[in-house]
Amino acid sequence: MSKMPLEFESETEKTYDALISIIENNQGRLAPIIVGCDELRLRERVIERYEREAKEAKIWPYQIQLDPEPSVRAGLDKLMSQEEYLQAGGEAVFTVLGADTLLRVKLRDDDEQSELEKFFGYLQWTREGLRSFRFPIVLWVSVRMLREMGRRAPDFWSWRKASFQFGMEDERLAEISREPIEVSNSFQDDDELLPPLDELLQELKELHDRDPNSSNLATLYSKIGKVYAKRVITGEAENLEFERSAAIEYFEKAIHGMRDIGENIGYANTLTHLGDFLIRQSDFIKATDIFHTALEFSQANKLKSISAICFLGLGAIYNYVGDYKKAIDFQKQSLEINRNLDRKSDVAVSLHCIGASYQMLDEYRKAIDYYSQSIEMQKAIGDRKGEATTLANLGIYYASIGQYENSILLLEQSLPIHREFKNLSFEAASLGNLAHIYSLINNHQKSFDYSKEALDISQTIGNRRHEAFSLVGMAEALIKLDRSSEALQTYQKAQTIFEEIPLDHGVKQCKDAIRQLNRIIAVTP
Repeated sequence: MSKMPLEFESETEKTYDALISIIENNQGRLAPIIVGCDELRLRERVIERYEREAKEAKIWPYQIQLDPEPSVRAGLDKLMSQEEYLQAGGEAVFTVLGADTLLRVKLRDDDEQSELEKFFGYLQWTREGLRSFRFPIVLWVSVRMLREMGRRAPDFWSWRKASFQFGMEDERLAEISREPIEVSNSFQDDDELLPPLDELLQELKELHDRDPNSSNLATLYSKIGKVYAKRVITGEAENLEFERSAAIEYFEKAIHGMRDIGENIGYANTLTHLGDFLIRQSDFIKATDIFHTALEFSQANKLKSISAICFLGLGAIYNYVGDYKKAIDFQKQSLEINRNLDRKSDVAVSLHCIGASYQMLDEYRKAIDYYSQSIEMQKAIGDRKGEATTLANLGIYYASIGQYENSILLLEQSLPIHREFKNLSFEAASLGNLAHIYSLINNHQKSFDYSKEALDISQTIGNRRHEAFSLVGMAEALIKLDRSSEALQTYQKAQTIFEEIPLDHGVKQCKDAIRQLNRIIAVTP
């Protein structure tokens, strides 16, 4: 077979040469080949190359995509029944895809097995059914699945022709353009039951009048800060700017008060609540300073559970500003602490956040792995709110592989749960994702409507980042609806917000779009 001009790095090239040799030299006989690879772009390049070289050698390539009923044999039988070329004994190679995207968890309680369990079950008992199938079959799996194959499908593993593993060929393969699509990345529990705001303010006034130096003032300041913050986050604030400023002011009073009286746990906890609120208000610079202060203090005083929250907070910040690898470093430190403390709920959150960061890197197999672990734990502890967020992120994953119907189904299932728990930030994220997916399937009016709904919520709760990305979604839809002047104005609004946050990749995206729109408008009659 002739080689394509594009070569791989040396180790990858050696592995590729061995793979293509087996494909070429095993025509007319059954040759199951298992290939482990976690890098989507590298896998696509390898497949594209061996299929092109196969055609040059008069070996016809076919592809089979496994579905949620993942039987390799069923896919092969279907192709054989449809293709006269195969029935006549023509030379061919079969590429089987989709195994590495099968879920490890059962999505419904009445499911007997997960998709992955079904796959290994089918594979284990497929030898007799494939004996008459005399072609090379290249089965692509994740590296983790490759390592599990011998244990979970030992019969199939024992009669494979060969197994290979492709690793990351070049760090540049992981550098991808970022689209304005949201991945929920939650880490702070805001379900604490607190008295009404009026009662707390009255109690504060009475205590201050009675004993202005009372050590209990700091605790009251913290509670009032939490109430104001929750009112902003859930969209209940009557005056957004006032209540946002009040939340920050009372948190800061609590922090100073608790530090003065030596209330270490309360001091560190209040820092993390302020940091979380600042993240939700897209003030990433100040939030970073707050979480670093809290982390240094919690580590110095051996407050491990608070250190774990700080690592997640910093991970969320770096996720939002686009430094996903640094986000994963922080999130994995949080996961290690929570596992050592056996805090199952926090372990589930850490797993979810790591999955979200891998998803933003387009490392979907790793994302699915962490999401699956998170869902297993969320189901075990009855965390419906966390499960809804993880399912919504799985919906984004399905969109990334082109399964838009499944994506829309999961995202729309998550919306009522977000609304039930007043998770307005995540509701806005899900609406923004639905807008993006409807844009991908060319339903631009629906994309605009969902973006507008996300914008309204984001403005209500003061989430500037969501607000900006919602405006970007609206602008993209307006372009497709031939409303270029409105799109231009919408991008300009989004750019202003990105500059205020600041979020550099958002600013660049808007500037590029505005420059292009100005050229379009200039030549439009």
